[in-house]
Amino acid sequence: MKDVNILRNTFALIKDNFSKLFGIYLILVAPIYVIDAMIMVAMGVSLAGRESRNTTWYESLISTSTQAPIEEGSIWLTVTGLLGTMVLLPIAYGAVIFAVNHIRNGESFTVPAVIKQALHRFWPIFGSHLLFILMFTGLVIVFLLPVMMFGVLGVIIAILAFIGFAILLGYWLTRWSFYLIKVAFGDHAPAFSKSWDFTEGRVWPLMGFYIVVFLITLVINLLVEFISGFLFGNGILQIFILDITSLFVSLIFFVAYSLVYFEVKVRRGE
Repeated sequence: MKDVNILRNTFALIKDNFSKLFGIYLILVAPIYVIDAMIMVAMGVSLAGRESRNTTWYESLISTSTQAPIEEGSIWLTVTGLLGTMVLLPIAYGAVIFAVNHIRNGESFTVPAVIKQALHRFWPIFGSHLLFILMFTGLVIVFLLPVMMFGVLGVIIAILAFIGFAILLGYWLTRWSFYLIKVAFGDHAPAFSKSWDFTEGRVWPLMGFYIVVFLITLVINLLVEFISGFLFGNGILQIFILDITSLFVSLIFFVAYSLVYFEVKVRRGE
């Protein structure tokens, strides 16, 4: 698997089809962020934090001036957050997967059409996504407990335990990683066993690829966070910009995810 070629194809595909691909997120998820902004306005959060241009970016990032009003509206923000994370984002992921498949096959598509395709698989996608999050949470808890226990014995042992369990966690998540695309294309939900079989013999290259994509998206997120923190402080504008940035990096990941899936599929002769 040639990571450089996949990454190059990922950014080329996004560049050539940006309006349609990002339009999926704008239609499905961005309205939730607008609602969040309206809730924060109602709670008294300023558009730009009081610490915008008058302080350094790191001072504005660690400031807690907007914490109290956000806490007052936390119930509504929690509701919209769950709606976006658990319902709308999985549908957006599915729609992006279908869109990439159309592009790869040289087929034209419209944003409503791929969203409709994803909605046809709503319950399998939603149920599998929920189960994955629960399993991930359980693994993280199981992962952290031994690290904390080893931490009592010393820093070096704790570090070694952290590295060991991180590799183990990454291995399991990589083996399950294609569950969503399998479910989207019609395999029985939740398709974890299908993904496990599909990744046989390709775990370490896949894990390395995921790490590279994660680091790229992390750098983008941090860069935007630093710039927006310097310009707008910790107000609504910065939060909204970071939300939209999270959609963009999610697009990068799922386009790359789809392309690597199709390459592995070809290599398996399917």
